[in-house]
Amino acid sequence: MSLPRPRPLYVTMALVTIGALLVESAPARQPPNAGASRSAATEPFSLDLCCDAWRRREHSTKYLRFGWTQTETISKGMFPVPARLRLEGKKNAGARMPRTDTTLAGTFGVLFSGGDIRYEEDADVFSAERNESYRAHDIRIFANDRYLARSDAQGGFHAIGEIQPPARNMGVVRERNIVPLALFFRILDPQYGQFAADKIEVDPNPVVIDGHRCRLLRRSPSKALKVDLCVDVERDYIPLRCTFYEDGHVTTQQTITKVWSRAGGVFAPGEWTMSRFRSDGKLISELRGSATSCLVPTKMSNSEFELQFPAGTWVFDNIAHRQYVVQKTGFERVVPPGYGDAQYEWLMNPANNERSPSSK
Repeated sequence: MSLPRPRPLYVTMALVTIGALLVESAPARQPPNAGASRSAATEPFSLDLCCDAWRRREHSTKYLRFGWTQTETISKGMFPVPARLRLEGKKNAGARMPRTDTTLAGTFGVLFSGGDIRYEEDADVFSAERNESYRAHDIRIFANDRYLARSDAQGGFHAIGEIQPPARNMGVVRERNIVPLALFFRILDPQYGQFAADKIEVDPNPVVIDGHRCRLLRRSPSKALKVDLCVDVERDYIPLRCTFYEDGHVTTQQTITKVWSRAGGVFAPGEWTMSRFRSDGKLISELRGSATSCLVPTKMSNSEFELQFPAGTWVFDNIAHRQYVVQKTGFERVVPPGYGDAQYEWLMNPANNERSPSSK
């Protein structure tokens, strides 16, 4: 079974999707040097207590409903031109992307239920093929040992649905926009990130961020990639800043600028920034997020982790090894081998359901 046909090349609020804890980001106009003031006095720090706090927070937020708004400004000419455009000789392959500073905005929501997750966004996206932004609505779910996704119709493109085996879940668990939540609530869960506790180095000197005493934890996923994580020892070891380096250069820094304390003492990110830099220090993009809701229910219905495909959706089911379009009647019209977008309207017509492909 082939993979879903390529959607138009675009970027959502996440310029790239790398991984919940292996992403790139950084606030401010220039890459930070130290990132926080240091205290001269060395004080005791227990990594075991820190990890215990992380595990308690994950346990207390087994069920979590979180919503936020977000804006991201892509600097003029800083969007990387996809290699496919160059190879196909597209007219925008040599154009400056975007033509001007471009701000994308949207609303987002995440549901956690143990290891299950539902992510939804209604946000602006940037199309490399069009060299402009437009609105899109996506839903991605990992639950019941399968990955489900739906990109609703927009412009001249019909809706796309996916039913994939669990190995394809990176489209949601490593979605860059959920990094603040992964850092707060699932930092030790390997499916959301790579911050393994047995590979952390603790800097002996404390640092101060916005008046809060923090400790710097370091991890080196590879020779080229380094990660610095500052945790607040005064507030249950919550992460306040995460900085990524590649070949010694700051590529990304995420900073929590406001912390919520919900009922029961559950801390949550209230506001945050995330920026990305080129190796020469120039700003690629700057993101600002603001939480709108944070609920910790005692249970969550399984129905919230199911996904319906509306009429007009072309579904790629790589578990059942078939493709089908959902007609207006709800009938799932199987797509014959060799059929593609050129036959979409024909497939959507119920009058053709009894016709064989050879009689089209």
